[in-house]
Amino acid sequence: MNIDDQIEETTNKLKELKKEKEEIKKEKRRSNLDEEVINIAEILHEKLCTYNHTDGCGWFYGKWSDENLQYSKKEYYDKASELIKFVVNNFYIQINHQVDSNLLKNFIVGFLDQIN
Repeated sequence: MNIDDQIEETTNKLKELKKEKEEIKKEKRRSNLDEEVINIAEILHEKLCTYNHTDGCGWFYGKWSDENLQYSKKEYYDKASELIKFVVNNFYIQINHQVDSNLLKNFIVGFLDQIN
């Protein structure tokens, strides 16, 4: 194997490692977001968004794992987080001092159905 082949092989390995590193970073970003908040954010968007999804709402343009969370997803993630805090603090959706995620989700969906 000549030096050019070794350089090419090393360069290809480096590209693979960089790609793997980026995937790990994306997964880490996703794991930093609370999955339950993401679920509620998706429900809130589905029930409340009135924008045109062709060019008025950017919901479908980004992924939860993106380094800089796209505006619509961030907006609904923040709303969901605040709504969860409000519901938990005011309606006691807890069992043994832990939030029951199914009960919380059902409560929020039921509430949103009533106001739509």
